[in-house]
Amino acid sequence: DAEIAPEVAPVEGDVVVRKNRWSSFYQTNLELQLQVRGLDTIVIAGGSTDVGIASTVFAARDMDLGIVVVRDCCYSARGNNNEFFLERVFPRMARVMTVDEAVKLMTAA
Repeated sequence: DAEIAPEVAPVEGDVVVRKNRWSSFYQTNLELQLQVRGLDTIVIAGGSTDVGIASTVFAARDMDLGIVVVRDCCYSARGNNNEFFLERVFPRMARVMTVDEAVKLMTAA
């Protein structure tokens, strides 16, 4: 029942991968979509840092993908879980950065 926010709505040529489980990779074609485009890094953000984001990051790491977690675009309603994952868990397998840092990385010449 989730909807895509108008600010990030897909445009012509975008690929939309509908996920039904916590991981964006489980029973989706996301890995295939990345492979056919020659992409080896994902940038991830969203709600449920300790569930959906975590399971997707773990799966991506198992696939040897590069991972960027956008710190100020993640959220968890469960206590200090958001900070715990961003400070202690994700840095072991991903680059954790702010929106500004991620945009700079993607626009670097």
